[in-house]
This record gives sequence, structure tokens and C-alpha cells, in this order.
Amino acid sequence: MLPDKIILSSNEDPTYFDFWPVVSWAYKKMFPTVEVCLAFVTKRTENDPVVVEARKHGTVVLFRPIDDVPEGHQAKVARFILASQQGGYICYIDDIDLFPLDNKFITDKLEYWNADDVLLCVGGEVYGFTGTYPISQMTAQGFI
Repeated sequence: MLPDKIILSSNEDPTYFDFWPVVSWAYKKMFPTVEVCLAFVTKRTENDPVVVEARKHGTVVLFRPIDDVPEGHQAKVARFILASQQGGYICYIDDIDLFPLDNKFITDKLEYWNADDVLLCVGGEVYGFTGTYPISQMTAQGFI
């Protein structure tokens, strides 16, 4: 099973934003039929050159930052908001700085998702150790 959309997020911090071109390329190479999306927390406008360039690598949806809330935290939450706007599409949410090297890294986890209306959270338990509740590598229909 493949998701319909892979959703990543970032603000303008180059520590994370600079991953967008190469990580989106890797996902597209492995899964050419899957839409790769970026929830981008920024004050930039739709026509800004940075936004235009980012859109060469996938779907980019802008989220205006909220004052007095750390933008890094907003970027983490923005991917869930973007996923929630996707209706019945199956969304796989991941960290932008997690570079996929093998499609089985994704597809093996997705085999655990076996029912509509279910949120799959893959953590350390899949790999044989007790992990924490993940904020990445989650899969569900967007409305979940």
C-alpha cells in the first residue's frame, strides 16, 4: 500500500528547510505516483522567489506564523493541519530531515495500517524496543 500524499513541514530555518529539495526528490523517485507536500511556515507571499523555487520540488502550502509562538513548533503542527485538509486521501506524515533511502522503510510500516478511520503511529515497538509516541511516520486519511 502507498499513501496518496507524503506531508512534510518546515519554517525558514535552513537546518530543516534546506532538506526540502533533496528529500522531496527522494520520495518522488521512490514513489512517482505519490504527491509530496510541504507545510511551509513563513511570512513570504505566494509570488516570493523562495516560494516559487520551493514549488519546483513539490506542493507547497503556506502557513503564516503566529506571533509569540516558536516557529519550529508551529512547523511541526502545520503538517497535521495540512493533512487534516486532505479529506479522504491517505497521508503519511514524516520529518523533513529524515532522508528515505529505501522504499521498504516506508512501505513496511504502512503494512500495519489496515483499516479506514484508524491512525497508524509507528514507533520503536515495530523495531523491537520501547519507543515514544511518534510525531512523525503517522498514516491515516486526512480527516483523521
